[in-house]
Amino acid sequence: MLARTENPAFEGFSAERGRAFYFAPRVIIGLGEANCASCHLDDPTQAIRAHRAKVLCRACHVIDESEHPDPDHAKKRHLGAFSPAVNPERFRDFDRVERHFEVNCRMVLQRACTAIEKGDLITWLITLR
Repeated sequence: MLARTENPAFEGFSAERGRAFYFAPRVIIGLGEANCASCHLDDPTQAIRAHRAKVLCRACHVIDESEHPDPDHAKKRHLGAFSPAVNPERFRDFDRVERHFEVNCRMVLQRACTAIEKGDLITWLITLR
């Protein structure tokens, strides 16, 4: 319904557009180039300990242990697999999903994601096994 409000010609979500959105590079001033894969990996079926990966999620945690003055006490945030096929809890809580989209879209895109972008991304993620 929201997608049709944004675009009356909307004809359905696209896994292909979702994959392109996930990997599309964006420039974050002061940090460099980033995309969804910067935090959720090229393979969103994999879970990671974010502080041990080379990610651009400085809003939540350090990129790697060398950036933290006390690596043993760096925020060891676990990022579960982004794909709901592997992580069935990923998109179950609507309010939580919306909060994460709000934060991450503003960080990476410098704007809110559209309903079509969110739907396309989730459509693609559902196809991954």
